[in-house]
Amino acid sequence: MASRKWHVNAGLVSYFITILLLYVLESYTFVYPRDLSWLLIAFLMSIFGAQFPDLDQMWKHAFNHRDWFTHSAFPGLIMMGLVLLSGNRTETNILLPILSFFFIGKASHLILDYFPTWNPDSKDPLNIVYAVEWFATGLTGEEISQKLQGTYLIHFPGFVKFFGAKRETLPTNLTRFYLILNAIVLVILGIYFLISFNQFT
Repeated sequence: MASRKWHVNAGLVSYFITILLLYVLESYTFVYPRDLSWLLIAFLMSIFGAQFPDLDQMWKHAFNHRDWFTHSAFPGLIMMGLVLLSGNRTETNILLPILSFFFIGKASHLILDYFPTWNPDSKDPLNIVYAVEWFATGLTGEEISQKLQGTYLIHFPGFVKFFGAKRETLPTNLTRFYLILNAIVLVILGIYFLISFNQFT
């Protein structure tokens, strides 16, 4: 599975992708040095978003690893609701693109989690041949079966049994569907907020 280093790398990539989207969608005109402060915050939000799902490892008393909540779009939906409830004001408008960076950064984490065999040679982190092979085998599902068990799977808390659930852990195919579906939702939310963003000056 992807290490923390690669999730951070994915957060960096998602940051520049989101900047590019802002430019292509013409949602914002960058002016320097005025924009340096919020772009720095957006950078940190991209990295935070890329690391956010693995917060379940810090709060083990509350979550299992690969917890359904931290590895979903629900925290993003809660954030979105809070921003929308605050109304369309100049002081909250800047939160829209910053949330976009968080959403797309988090989506990058879920996409990497979809491919459980990501384990590049640490001596050659830019091995293009390995990256292409990894991506192809990930898409075709030709992973080592042991990597598609245990901590790879999405886990639900034990109380779901009381609501008639047959298992606390999603099987492999549903885990992969869950990860991709939530990644897509997060990307859509990110693009929506980018499109909704207007100049705040």
